[in-house]
Amino acid sequence: MAANITTAVDSLVKLVNEKGRISLDDASKELGIPGNILNEWASFLDQEKIIHVEYNFTTPYLTSKERNDIKKNLGPMVDYEMIERKIEVIEARLIKEQPADEKKIKQKEYLLKEIKRLKELTKKKKITKEELEKLINFYNIFRG
Repeated sequence: MAANITTAVDSLVKLVNEKGRISLDDASKELGIPGNILNEWASFLDQEKIIHVEYNFTTPYLTSKERNDIKKNLGPMVDYEMIERKIEVIEARLIKEQPADEKKIKQKEYLLKEIKRLKELTKKKKITKEELEKLINFYNIFRG
């Protein structure tokens, strides 16, 4: 007689498959497992293509393989208006910043030029996910 043994990792996979998409923080709360541990598990499960990890700004979301497969089959559905709004939010926050040291001033100037370039690419519907992620990463570094 075979016993059915489940692990905490199985619980994570089951939760993600039931929800379809859940933030790492919400999964942590629901399962009662620290977020840093879930993050490690999620990275491994993503590499093994059991679930998928995607980022919305800096928030990691866990998505089911089924949901991810559906998105792939639908093809790239890019919301350029949403991308433009994200860029504009970063720009507005950046404009408010008044850095004191020369390094931060140069970083701000670079980011503002990059934002201008990315806004043009977005209008032409030619911006890539990598370019947007790079901007977000640079902005987060700037904010320190």
